[in-house]
Amino acid sequence: EILLMESRANYRQLMNKRVRNAFYEEWLINGGYKNADLEDRGMALGIDINKPRRVFIASIDELDNLKDSQQGQNDVDVFLKRNNYKMHFRNASRQIIIIDNMDTENVVKFAGELAGYVWEKDKFELNIGIDSAQSYDMHEAYVEAHRAWTKKKKKHEQIICYEDISLEL
Repeated sequence: EILLMESRANYRQLMNKRVRNAFYEEWLINGGYKNADLEDRGMALGIDINKPRRVFIASIDELDNLKDSQQGQNDVDVFLKRNNYKMHFRNASRQIIIIDNMDTENVVKFAGELAGYVWEKDKFELNIGIDSAQSYDMHEAYVEAHRAWTKKKKKHEQIICYEDISLEL
């Protein structure tokens, strides 16, 4: 009975995580922000989609050279949970992190703390792209963070903000 109860609890936890991830993907990546029932689905999950937030994307540098990046990904999860950030999900080899609305300086500071934590634990360097403070639409914020994350690879910087690349765009 105990094994069955544990199995059911693990299954429920896995299903809850999948439902949240599907919601985050629709909200951010697919641009479902304009969808009328998205707000209701968010409220059912305890997420107010109308609250202003920031987005940044983190991934392990030179992931192709690593055999197992799972530990680095798990360390990102641990750091975010320890700092009470529950809104994040994996998409391919990236972590997409949704945080409270704050100025870019504080977002960069938080991202630097995350990168330092992962480096200290596993000696993995993170690539981090941060959206601009002017984005009010979460899909647009995701697109900006993704552009900054993509540019980071070309510039060889650890953390890059969308505002820093806007002149080039």
